[in-house]
Amino acid sequence: MENLLGKTEAEAPIFAGGKDGTLTLHEKGLVYDGPGVNGKIIAPYTYVEKLEKGKELMLGKMEVRLVLMSALGERFDLKFAIAEHYYHVLKAKVGR
Repeated sequence: MENLLGKTEAEAPIFAGGKDGTLTLHEKGLVYDGPGVNGKIIAPYTYVEKLEKGKELMLGKMEVRLVLMSALGERFDLKFAIAEHYYHVLKAKVGR
């Protein structure tokens, strides 16, 4: 399923609730493998309903809220910390 999203362009470490994970950005979509879900969420960028920037944190990180539908039709409301650079890359991909 992941190879349907195209080649991998970035792999961003994420942090939530003292646990680590990864947000992998592909040409046509993303894969969330982190706290708050069992397994991975695979979704095209068009399935992202909302991307909100939260407060800024230390060491160039920021809080992010990501609301999206998975390729299987499940709705997720995720909150995590990510490096500011990756937030801007994600925002450009999502187009919101």
